[in-house]
Amino acid sequence: MLRHLLKRIRVDIDRIAIAGTLSDALAQIRGTGFDLILLDLNLPDSNGLGTFTALHKAAPDLPIIIVTSMDDESLALVALKHGAQDYVFKNDVNAKTLQKTILYAMERIQRQKLEAEKVSLYEQREDLIATIIGDLKIPLTDWDRILDALSGKDVDSLNSQQKTLVNQLKDQHHALLSLIDKLIDTYSYDKEPGSMTSVDVVGIMHEQMSILKPVIDSKNIQLESLIPASAPPIIANRASMLLLIKHLLEGAVTFSPPNGSMKVRLAFAEFVDIEITDSGPQLQDVDQAKLFQRFKRARLGKRDTHGFGLALHLCKRIVDSHGGMITVRSQPNSTTFAVRLPISRTVAKQPQEEEQLQG
Repeated sequence: MLRHLLKRIRVDIDRIAIAGTLSDALAQIRGTGFDLILLDLNLPDSNGLGTFTALHKAAPDLPIIIVTSMDDESLALVALKHGAQDYVFKNDVNAKTLQKTILYAMERIQRQKLEAEKVSLYEQREDLIATIIGDLKIPLTDWDRILDALSGKDVDSLNSQQKTLVNQLKDQHHALLSLIDKLIDTYSYDKEPGSMTSVDVVGIMHEQMSILKPVIDSKNIQLESLIPASAPPIIANRASMLLLIKHLLEGAVTFSPPNGSMKVRLAFAEFVDIEITDSGPQLQDVDQAKLFQRFKRARLGKRDTHGFGLALHLCKRIVDSHGGMITVRSQPNSTTFAVRLPISRTVAKQPQEEEQLQG
């Protein structure tokens, strides 16, 4: 019946091959290329979903249309979930329906192929960019040592104008290294986000604040820290949490002016809430959708420096992957980034004891 209908449809068909068994179908697929498979799940040597699975594994790029009876519709629906393109009822199909089903199935599989090619090209491009970025950091690190030497022990041999120039070069060089580090973090995270485990957010927060303390002290930033002495862990990826907290704290330190202020708050209840506030320039016309997009920024005003938009994109990716949310509030001389993450339900909560530190 199907062969008769295939002769009546308006689809260019060069050849129709009929296989009475699964083993015969597998042999024909291996021997000659086909564009489409019409498959009855119940064959003499195979029954049910296993018939589809075997053919789909042998020819994953071919669209398969299930030909089924009304009694087996539920099985056909399961096959759709596993990669079949469509299904028709063998006792209730006509030429028009079969033609439409075949054309739609071939169009869908073609779109899927094009999408897969785009994804592959995108991944290749990302790998190339990540490699180039990593290679760029090597000579820049060497220049960093040279500039440190010029602005250190050899500084007495320079006049005031030369000293200013060297310091400016050093600042710009550190900004470039910072941007490259953010790019490396972003591409590394895109490539391998990592696995989830029990993570001590309090410990990571103290660790990152300790690293940034020399910069905070050199800028005479007044730090208010509202962090519990201990708290229950959350289920997260530790490396990702470190990047999240690192970039948010670095941003706050970078944009807080000399003699400015910062506030860091960590709270645990049904969620873990992280809030980091700086006294830097206001974010202009905050559009949160654009603010966290990769390589796209809202109007950041004077904050549009040192890869700030790239770091926020990475923070958003991390928070999203952990089922949380990140928001921003900004007004003159006060910008707060707030992160809310699910807390571990498997670990009992501990009493909250806050340390209030003034720095």
